[in-house]
Amino acid sequence: MSRRIDIEALCAEKGLRITEQRRIIARVLGEAEDHPDVEALHARASSI
Repeated sequence: MSRRIDIEALCAEKGLRITEQRRIIARVLGEAEDHPDVEALHARASSI
């Protein structure tokens, strides 16, 4: 059973600002059902 994590919401709750690049990375990681390595993370983020 996987659970989606909303990293953007967590940052907002803590009052942290987030850049667009980090927002994309957060989205990719939050939607991932696996544990992507850096190459997979880059490929997924580049396709957005």
